[in-house]
Amino acid sequence: MLLVYRRHASSFVYYPALLARAGLAVDILTAPNHPARHSRHVRERFTAADSDVAFQDALAERLAAEVYAEVLFIDEPARRLAYGLPADPARDARLPIPRTNPLSEVVEDKILFQAWCEQHGLPVPRVRLPVDAEAAVRAAAALGYPVVLKGAAGAGGQAVRICADENAVREGFAPLAILGGRVMAQEFVAGPVGSVTFAARRGRVGAWDAGEKLLALKDGLGPSVVRRTRADPELGRLALAVAAAGEVSGITGFDWMETAPGRFVIIDPHFGRCTPPAVIGASSGVEFGDALRRLIDGDHRVVSPSCGGKRVALFPQIIEVVFQGRLFGLLRAAPPFARGVRYFFGPADEWRLTVRLAAHYLAAGCRVLAGRLRRR
Repeated sequence: MLLVYRRHASSFVYYPALLARAGLAVDILTAPNHPARHSRHVRERFTAADSDVAFQDALAERLAAEVYAEVLFIDEPARRLAYGLPADPARDARLPIPRTNPLSEVVEDKILFQAWCEQHGLPVPRVRLPVDAEAAVRAAAALGYPVVLKGAAGAGGQAVRICADENAVREGFAPLAILGGRVMAQEFVAGPVGSVTFAARRGRVGAWDAGEKLLALKDGLGPSVVRRTRADPELGRLALAVAAAGEVSGITGFDWMETAPGRFVIIDPHFGRCTPPAVIGASSGVEFGDALRRLIDGDHRVVSPSCGGKRVALFPQIIEVVFQGRLFGLLRAAPPFARGVRYFFGPADEWRLTVRLAAHYLAAGCRVLAGRLRRR
């Protein structure tokens, strides 16, 4: 296996352990100082200079190697650089979605992804596509308040605003247009929000897992910090349908909203890159490393989550949420000594990596805090 880390660390650093437990040999390609290089489960560490051009050159060289059964692009920047390479049959065989499949062209555009889902009969929320702030106000009135404004591009909740009235829509439209390009107005769903993670190879799913967000970064619009495991069969059906339609490979997934008990709509895609919650799949009985290994070996059994209702707090995201001043929110969402609550700090044999990662996040949090104090 080759894992490609362009920028992000987060819980992604535990992917080598996840895959090594399944008997897979793991190489990584990273910039020189990436924390994942300290994982004890990495066989060979390839280094790329920290510029997109140099990194892309190193990536092209690694993709041409014929020693890898699978390549995982860990984050969006890694995926973007892979698809930015000139078309080449040998390299393209490593891509998480075939260039010939339309999904490969829409995963970074939420508006185009919405249209792709509709074409394949997949449930999505109602949307409007306003061209300016006044059109956004009219769209919001048609959809009903509160309304969600989203930029077509942007990940991690960066290009999302929940607007309660006309003034919020007018104020939110221009910044989103600058940050995320085109803007869409999406109906607000009051039910639970979460994500699905699945392991797939060429459209065949080997395992899936799901979780409901109880606490998230970016004012609740970003990545999960505390999740409650879900085992709804309908989410598994959607995972299989999406993977098949997109010929998806890798450990990836999508976000969902629950419109009624057992009824879901798909919102943001993560296809072509990995997702942090894969490292806590064991909490609901799913081992994504094993699933990927079985798919490589030609075993197409599908493993589903065996239990729901457990709460898992995910490291190092918990450090971020504490520095945001939301410690009590964390303790309410995941009471440390309550039954069915688990704090994930990485595999036991990766404790050195966990210590390094904690130091990195603590230093970054202190710098941000010091900057705020100076401005005050």
